[in-house]
Amino acid sequence: MGIPGSTNALDMRGDINLWGSVVQSYRGYVRRNSSSTLGAYDGVDIGYFKNYHYDYNLLEYPPPFWPETQTENGESLLQMASYGEVAY
Repeated sequence: MGIPGSTNALDMRGDINLWGSVVQSYRGYVRRNSSSTLGAYDGVDIGYFKNYHYDYNLLEYPPPFWPETQTENGESLLQMASYGEVAY
């Protein structure tokens, strides 16, 4: 079964072609499939196909003003703020 008013069984909205990287505070879904724990609409896939090509040069050459995450000795500069389970 498809989306009401749709001409096909999928609600796929195109492709995301990414060359580089993404920095974001919160992550949302790009595609939900019928086996997703978030569920799909009426049992069909919803969203976008992903075509990601990461820029691995960023491992050695970060962008200007990118925050350091380790000391010269390899120790982490990051501290855990909290942890726990999220109730759904």
